[in-house]
Amino acid sequence: MKTLSIILLTFILFSCGYTPMFSSNSQTRINVEELIVTGDRELSNLIKNKIERLNSESSTKKVSITANTSYSKESQTKDKLGNTTQYKLNASVNFIVKTNGSTIEINLNKKSSMNNLNDEFEEKNYEKSAKDQFSSIFVNQLMLNLSRIE
Repeated sequence: MKTLSIILLTFILFSCGYTPMFSSNSQTRINVEELIVTGDRELSNLIKNKIERLNSESSTKKVSITANTSYSKESQTKDKLGNTTQYKLNASVNFIVKTNGSTIEINLNKKSSMNNLNDEFEEKNYEKSAKDQFSSIFVNQLMLNLSRIE
């Protein structure tokens, strides 16, 4: 019965034209004529690299993108001694997209919590991972908004 369900589900998904929305081989490609990213250096570089990977010279959708990023790490909770036990990570980006004579502004914010780790190296790696996840979310949201523009 279980194998029958899996086979049936497979046929249904393949026959209906299902494609994952955020697939890495997504057909949403843009021709980025100008890309300016400022703000937090590490977050900006991650966003810039992800946008450049989606750049296609053959695309008819030509855009100019200006982005301003910000990132902060704030103390969220402290113990009785006043030592931080948990941090709040805030990332935001403001995209200004110019295409076909129109200008669109897209503001995105993401927040996350991080426990204070005893090992500074592990804490830095966790922050880098969080910034990478933030940048992926921001670029996916940007591409989703651009796909709606004709």
